[in-house]
Amino acid sequence: MNVYLLSLLVFSPLLGIVMVALMPKKEERTIK
Repeated sequence: MNVYLLSLLVFSPLLGIVMVALMPKKEERTIK
């Protein structure tokens, strides 16, 4: 496997967790 593919597999979940952690603050304003 390519190192690039492995890095993407590792980074995609981390980015998802970061997005979920940071987004709620912005989403609360849009929902209300």
